[in-house]
Amino acid sequence: LLPLRSSLTPSVMYCIISLIQEETATLCQPVCTVKSLTVVHTNLKGVFFAVQACLPQMKSQRAGRLLVVSSITGPRVGLPDVSCYMASKGGVNAFVRGAALELAPYGITANTVSPGSILTEGIAQARGDEAVKEFSRVIPTGHLGDPEDVAYALLYLASDQARFVTGHDIVLDGGQILPERPLG
Repeated sequence: LLPLRSSLTPSVMYCIISLIQEETATLCQPVCTVKSLTVVHTNLKGVFFAVQACLPQMKSQRAGRLLVVSSITGPRVGLPDVSCYMASKGGVNAFVRGAALELAPYGITANTVSPGSILTEGIAQARGDEAVKEFSRVIPTGHLGDPEDVAYALLYLASDQARFVTGHDIVLDGGQILPERPLG
């Protein structure tokens, strides 16, 4: 790693908001459930309000980093029965790109990090070892990412080395979105 320069000490806002629930009403049904709307409201509005809360300070100091954790699910790939989650994450990425354009004149950068399958405690406990092995088989690197992989990307984007990076999405997925057909 390159040593970090200390000439710029921006405020950094990072936001990890992620609610996913299998939807009880699919798109084929005419009713939209409260559960589905809660996913959109939590994921998209949560980011909007978090960004809005930190802007006065960042604008006044004319420096800042907005870092939002999104997902590959929605902006890049899809799954059945989570269309509202996918829409919310696609919306988050679009919102951050728009924020990057609006806030660049103030010295504020805005970027997203989109993880693929990351081996968190929740995934390991909820899915079990067999599911983790199955997930690993469809990832070209052969394993799920670690939470530290996400942290390193956020650390880079918060650093002075990323002062010219804005409006971008860093995908952290071990190549998960690359294959045209299933591996193996």
